[in-house]
Amino acid sequence: MGQGIASGEAFAFGAGAFFSMQAILNTGCCFAGSCTPEPAREPIIDNELTYHEVK
Repeated sequence: MGQGIASGEAFAFGAGAFFSMQAILNTGCCFAGSCTPEPAREPIIDNELTYHEVK
């Protein structure tokens, strides 16, 4: 975006503004699709210890 302001080119300014807004709004790669990460799974707690004999 800074290059667009410095050079006065509308395309560079528009591209910079677009990518800056993606970062500010925390949107991913696209606006149409689902780019959100999967919800966190609960950890599986297995308290039973198992031992394997190594020969």
